[in-house]
Amino acid sequence: MTSIRNIIEAIEEAAPRSLQEQWDNSGLLCGRADVPCSGVMVCLDVTPEVVAQAIESHCNLIISHHPLIFKGIKAVSDTTPQGLALIMAIKNDVAVYCAHTSLDNAPAPWGVSHEMASMLGATVDSVISPTGTGVIATLPAPTAAEQFIDRVKETFTAPFVRHSALPSRPISKVALGSGACGFLIPDAIAAGAQAIVTSDVRYHDFLDFGKAILIVDLTHFDTEKITKAIFKRIISQKISNFAPVICASEPNPIEFK
Repeated sequence: MTSIRNIIEAIEEAAPRSLQEQWDNSGLLCGRADVPCSGVMVCLDVTPEVVAQAIESHCNLIISHHPLIFKGIKAVSDTTPQGLALIMAIKNDVAVYCAHTSLDNAPAPWGVSHEMASMLGATVDSVISPTGTGVIATLPAPTAAEQFIDRVKETFTAPFVRHSALPSRPISKVALGSGACGFLIPDAIAAGAQAIVTSDVRYHDFLDFGKAILIVDLTHFDTEKITKAIFKRIISQKISNFAPVICASEPNPIEFK
């Protein structure tokens, strides 16, 4: 029978923990690895609602992108969502494993920015940072800026994006960075990208760089909800006889009026 350790090994083969940033906390965050795995719930965030879904679905392993335990915690109580999620997981023997920047920095075909490029039909030319964060990719054909933005919204099922002023030149080379990758903008410009797709871009980045590159700013959720599909694909490809992988139902915590 497939164990929780087998699932973790499959994830770490695709996204080794050695790839995570120094400040990160990827890995097994609670629970045991040496027990049979009854099912896997994959998610972006480990919330009490997601843990409840895992319990109801008879999944004793949750694989998340964002760490349930990130900074140091001084108490575990049900007065916070984090504490309640931990209590629910531990009481119900649900292990929680996180692959955060280890997955962000993973090489093709598993890295999150690589997945973003694939979804847009773009061909990855290079990575942006030495750790593997972000990619430079070429679109199948030059695309007008407004059409490119519409394509990004449709591809990532995003009801809303922020963007800098539309350039008159078509977009052919793009930078892609999942999560908060505004820090990659100068490197993207230096690499010749005409647009960057990321999230959580600061006002001053729009002000300083918006005329040099088209900035397309999705919500953090919209750039990283795709990690669930990556986790599911890793498990199904690397452990062919293991079927129960369920994607958690998670709404974007940011709403638009």
